[in-house]
Amino acid sequence: MRPISRRRRETLGQGEIRLVLYTPLALEQVLASPLTDEGAATLMRVDERTCLVRVGPDGRRRVERLLSTDPRDFLDPRWQPGQLVD
Repeated sequence: MRPISRRRRETLGQGEIRLVLYTPLALEQVLASPLTDEGAATLMRVDERTCLVRVGPDGRRRVERLLSTDPRDFLDPRWQPGQLVD
């Protein structure tokens, strides 16, 4: 492995690491805040499963993301993003 040149080291600074992010998303989407007008998403247990749920402007809770280690849960239409939860 080739050592970083002294000039390159000075540019990076002490302890600074630069990484390249390859993504099809626009820069605005990558740097966007996770909070939206509807509010922050919260973790919630629904029927023994953990979901990331967001309250919409209509006051109803919708599944934003399912957090599960069981692959069958992802095939269940009840846990698809956008579905209403009680």
